[in-house]
Amino acid sequence: MTSRSQNRPNIRAVANRAGVSTATVSRAINSPERLDPETLKRVMHVVQELGYVPNLTGRSLVMGRTHAVGVVVPNVGWPLFASFARGIEMELNASTLMPIIVSTDDLKDREKDAARALVERSVDGLIIISSNLAPGELERLAPSMFRVHINPQIDGHTHQIRVDDEAGGYLAADHFLKTGHKRIAHVAGEFRSGRDRARGFLKRLHEEGLEPFALYTGDFTVEAGEKGVEKILETGLPDAIFAASDLMAVGVCRALNRAGLRVPDAVSVIGFDDNPIAALLDPPLTTLRQLDVELGRMAGRMFLSLMEGERPENQIIVPELIERHTTRMRARR
Repeated sequence: MTSRSQNRPNIRAVANRAGVSTATVSRAINSPERLDPETLKRVMHVVQELGYVPNLTGRSLVMGRTHAVGVVVPNVGWPLFASFARGIEMELNASTLMPIIVSTDDLKDREKDAARALVERSVDGLIIISSNLAPGELERLAPSMFRVHINPQIDGHTHQIRVDDEAGGYLAADHFLKTGHKRIAHVAGEFRSGRDRARGFLKRLHEEGLEPFALYTGDFTVEAGEKGVEKILETGLPDAIFAASDLMAVGVCRALNRAGLRVPDAVSVIGFDDNPIAALLDPPLTTLRQLDVELGRMAGRMFLSLMEGERPENQIIVPELIERHTTRMRARR
């Protein structure tokens, strides 16, 4: 044992100084609501005075918990996913739980490996962002383990928080139509979220008896937005473009500017996410806001409620249209 370990105050030292039993000290730390306020105040004063830090390893053996939560992220460098992870971290840290964040590069096999590795390390549960695994696959990997999902790619998961992407696409098309646009193109995204946004967008156009002016599908990158505009302009000149993400919208605006088409005078643009860059663009981007950090915090709270024996309901978040300066009213024809 090192001298540092020998000098570290233990639970018995706290109990002796406070004039209580070690069980009372344990209750003060783990179940403070079970103590009368005066005793709790006295014990916690001594805890702070001595600098006592509970032995989490010992507590884990007694309580059957490690106080660690696996957070599986498709790409931790992606702005939206990073915001989700940050929100989860904020909520868990406030409850003394430690998130272990693993990035999978959006590969199904890596997600399996990450979940298996975290389970082998005896985490208390998993929070999985944009999972590509079916419920049965995860149940086999992590049987009876607490699991919370953010925007899973496959239906059937319990305990999930999901953005209503179809409603967001519908709102984008509706805004264009209400502001007099008719030749409306879409730079669509891949995966479930991209398909759902396109479905809502097309649904609203079809209600007006319209077809999209052009449709291009790519990943959610700036480069995909630029490539989408190049392909769309081969068809002709739209008066509006809905991009399936803010990063794609950045590429759309860049490509339009290179073509000598000013936004929004020549072409209006709407993005999706309300990434921090949206308000910093010139002009600032009209977009659909989905909760980012707050959605991660909601997932963290859902996980904590599961640990407390509750049965939280699934939550569906409807995006909000944030109107800035990349859209404008068109003269009706």
